Amino acid sequence: MSELKIGAASGGGSISIKGPASSGSDVDVLDTSGNLTISGTSTLTGNVGVGVSAAKKLHVKSTNEVARLETTAGTGSCYMAFFDASGEKGYIGYGSSGSNDYYIANAENANIHFECNGSERMRIASDGDVLIGCSSFGASGLSISPHHSVDTTYIVTNRNSAGTTKTIASFQNGGTEVGKIQHDDAATTYATSSDYRLKENQVAISDGITRLKTLKPYRFNFKVKPDKTVDGFFAHEAQAVVPEAVTGTKDEVDGDDKAVLQGIDQSKLVPLLTAALQEAITKIETLETKVAALEAG
Repeated sequence: MSELKIGAASGGGSISIKGPASSGSDVDVLDTSGNLTISGTSTLTGNVGVGVSAAKKLHVKSTNEVARLETTAGTGSCYMAFFDASGEKGYIGYGSSGSNDYYIANAENANIHFECNGSERMRIASDGDVLIGCSSFGASGLSISPHHSVDTTYIVTNRNSAGTTKTIASFQNGGTEVGKIQHDDAATTYATSSDYRLKENQVAISDGITRLKTLKPYRFNFKVKPDKTVDGFFAHEAQAVVPEAVTGTKDEVDGDDKAVLQGIDQSKLVPLLTAALQEAITKIETLETKVAALEAG
């Protein structure tokens, strides 16, 4: 026969619930040291436990699923929340063996899901893909794969709205868009700001041929690709002609004497090339007119 007892336990000064008479002992609920324990004998350390006798500061335990807040004295596991369904499956917490790193961890070969308003918004797949707004790589949404092929990271956006143009990246300065990447059903556009309302003091390029002649195009190979010859420029030489096309400074190094490499946006050479071509066309048309006059005479 079971017995319910509210009163002092054998240790005195506590409130206890006594289990079946055959068990021969009380089960403390609140003891003189301030421990609260449900099912199991208190460790008298000021901890709170549910389903466990050796309670942590807050420790909930069962044979199937567990939610636990746990810490240790600087070594071993330092969980903030621990989830278990027949074995250590994962946790949210910080470090292990005294580490200060923070983790969302899954010990099984499974996905980690993030939900909002009852729907999945993002997942980290078991193979390392990061999926936002989708549940598989390449589906409608944003997919990031660090291993889609050897030494390659793939970032894939996809949408199902045929016949529309979608902005997949917007670059802004103080809330004003200064560039974007868009795509439609067939092609991708890389756009920088060029609206006439953003510009002033415009003048025609009148020295296109003169400046173009100072550019020095080469055929060369990059040192890491000795078998591949390409066409291009040296950044510092192009910088002297079209400064806005080049980033960095010639021969720059950082504090560790490591090279800070220059780069070039060759699309910014197009206005100069266009102006030089227009000047050349004008010269050609003038010569054609003179030749036609001579031939007519």
